[in-house]
Amino acid sequence: MNNSAIKDQTNPDKLLYLDQDVAMTLPEYEHIESELLNLLEWKEKSFDLRLIAGAVWLDILRDFLKAIAPPPGANNERRKQVLDTFMETMKRERYERSFRIAAKPVHSPSLQRMFIGLFVSFRNHPGKRRSNLRTLFFVLCHYALSLFRIGRISMIPLEKPFPFSAFRKYPLTIADPSLAEPLHNWALKFIKEKKLLKAENVRYGYYHLLLYFALIRWYAAGLAWGKNSSSLAPELISAAIQLTEEYYIFHPCFEELFAYNPVLKDIMDKAFHKKTFPMSLVRSPV
Repeated sequence: MNNSAIKDQTNPDKLLYLDQDVAMTLPEYEHIESELLNLLEWKEKSFDLRLIAGAVWLDILRDFLKAIAPPPGANNERRKQVLDTFMETMKRERYERSFRIAAKPVHSPSLQRMFIGLFVSFRNHPGKRRSNLRTLFFVLCHYALSLFRIGRISMIPLEKPFPFSAFRKYPLTIADPSLAEPLHNWALKFIKEKKLLKAENVRYGYYHLLLYFALIRWYAAGLAWGKNSSSLAPELISAAIQLTEEYYIFHPCFEELFAYNPVLKDIMDKAFHKKTFPMSLVRSPV
């Protein structure tokens, strides 16, 4: 998305979207952003659990607004009251429902491998035109390789491809504060810079955050493998964040990539609607 589009979304007179069919105003978004940041700062829970809970919380909010709140402009006082009640209730309950759902052991490591692996492969060749049939064949072949962990992973600009076993050798241990802190700071900065508004709706923007979090894990494993490190060190996490920001985060090449390969956009939309998608992106791919 270009800068003019981003500025347009921060226009106070323009409606934004929490989800595809749930509109909101800019002041409402700022309230939502503030509460989301508060949830991510909830230090009683591990950072990975907070990341997943953020996605769950946005889904609960979406369903709540769709069921109860009048649309923006219809009854602003009633709408504000409904939104304030939701925020106060969730905070008073210490986001218990969001954390409880986020803690469920339902996730698919293979979904992360297939989705992120496919995303990486397309990023490695962003300008390549393919017919829908060839794109589908490419996707199915890649899914099979990722599912059974066949071959090695290439990520630009890393010099050495790395195997799927690197994720076991260099696990991203969120319980280690030296690894969790740079990731936590990066996620808060991402939200404070209004990057959730760069996607077509805020829920998709948050899923992009989770996607980039997974890419940081992949880059970190690749960097550690390439250096033959003894463990995953904090400086590798920082380097992985920098690479993800440089080569992936709302990179201009993706507009061209989706234009050339519309099937990829369809795959992304379907993945974003899977209930286990947040858990699968945040937890280990092996």
